[in-house]
Amino acid sequence: MTLAEPAVHANAHATLVGTAVFLWWSVSRGRARITGALWLFVTALHAGGLGALMALSAWPWFHAATLEQQQLAGLVMWIPAGGLLTAIALALLAGWLRAGARPARALALATALLSSVALVACDQVAGAVGSVGPPLTQVARRSYVAGAPNAPDHLVRWIQHPRGVRPGTPMPEMGVTEGDARDIAAYLYTLR
Repeated sequence: MTLAEPAVHANAHATLVGTAVFLWWSVSRGRARITGALWLFVTALHAGGLGALMALSAWPWFHAATLEQQQLAGLVMWIPAGGLLTAIALALLAGWLRAGARPARALALATALLSSVALVACDQVAGAVGSVGPPLTQVARRSYVAGAPNAPDHLVRWIQHPRGVRPGTPMPEMGVTEGDARDIAAYLYTLR
């Protein structure tokens, strides 16, 4: 719809540019380093969350993009962009700490920000609630994995090339090497 309606398309771009200008304006204000760090951290959270949803989606959200294009864009938003925004936020926080913020308050804010980063990073896996595939707990006890008898070589092939093992699966091809797939399978077999 956005591409079909020039006014809606122009408004979408104006909104994106406007929010980007506002974000970087607030980040660049010298005295408000802590505010800029918080803005960047919040931006990394919601952009990373959206990127994760796009990367892990089983169907394309946009008519003009393939599933693989969407998943690649989601991965870029989620990992490198989120990491960059978090790194800049931490650099701003470090500059604010060096500038002479009160030590107790600075330590409390730094601890809160770093704890939040760690919590969000852990929550991406530990708190995941999937509605597509089964949980990975007790893989070693399962009789079947991906529609075939549970065997280490089968699990390695499934991790490396899920769509080659089971066409139509929503599990994406992630480019996992054979060595990494063997390591992942070995770990999964420890989950009893």
